[in-house]
Amino acid sequence: MAKHNVYPYTQTTIALCWEACARMLWHFRHGGLNGYSQRAGHYLSITTGQTENQMDVFYKQLGMRSLSQPHTRNLTHALRWSPVIFALVGQQTGHAVVASGEAGGQLDIVNPCAMMSVDFETDASSCTAGAGQLPLEAVGQRLGAYIWYW
Repeated sequence: MAKHNVYPYTQTTIALCWEACARMLWHFRHGGLNGYSQRAGHYLSITTGQTENQMDVFYKQLGMRSLSQPHTRNLTHALRWSPVIFALVGQQTGHAVVASGEAGGQLDIVNPCAMMSVDFETDASSCTAGAGQLPLEAVGQRLGAYIWYW
């Protein structure tokens, strides 16, 4: 299985994982961010989290393909030619990350908020992107309603 080289963009606020993941895939496809702002349009002024349906509209505006109601086998199949954005869904919210490869039942993940820092005096928070691995089986239990890829 191919492992894709994905540039790790950090989300600019705690709610913008979906936008940072878009930057990662745009950079992968276009070798940088040239043209991204124009294509992303008004989405760059949004400061809140997005539903998966809203993310689907945005990613399609950028030119990505999507698959609804995916299984992990769809995700690993799409990894043959592209990194894949997907959401890990929890009890109340989700978090978008990028899969860059798979081997031995482990997904290589680029997380736009792998580490979060909170200043309790000012109530400010910041994120740092990072890479890691997640068991494919665990991803299957929390895989969102779509995957997005080139």
